[in-house]
Amino acid sequence: MLHNRNYTTIRLALACCLMGASGLCAQSPPAAAPKTQVAKTKADEKKPSAKEYLRRSKAITAEIEQDMGHLTANEQTLLKARLGEVWWKTDQAHAKAWIESAVLDVEHNALSETATQSRARITMAEVILGVTSSLEKFDQKEWTDRLTKAIRNAVANIQKAPD
Repeated sequence: MLHNRNYTTIRLALACCLMGASGLCAQSPPAAAPKTQVAKTKADEKKPSAKEYLRRSKAITAEIEQDMGHLTANEQTLLKARLGEVWWKTDQAHAKAWIESAVLDVEHNALSETATQSRARITMAEVILGVTSSLEKFDQKEWTDRLTKAIRNAVANIQKAPD
């Protein structure tokens, strides 16, 4: 279990790199390899397979899930959105679950929320909108509508109870 927030950030960055690499490795090879291809070096031969990258990515994600308790609620929400973004090309069902969880977190509207908390909710919604903007149109539309409604609710809350 991690106890240092900086270490968690580093692990997240590593997870993003590994998951990005798994997406690259999972892509189909080029149609025809050039005939003048140089023989593979020993370093190339020892590169992990796409399955190994995926296994590592899942392990790191599981560790991140365990360590999420050390983050604030807003940081957890943003982390969920980023995990959804990173997993999108590899496992859309898993990615949708992460993003859906982040959207639900933003939609939660506490009655006693301060104007500062409402502003933070707006910022989170904007970040998540940025994440979802590059995803499939159907999902993007639903999430965009819900996040826009959450932003409107937060703005109304700010107007009711300014700091």
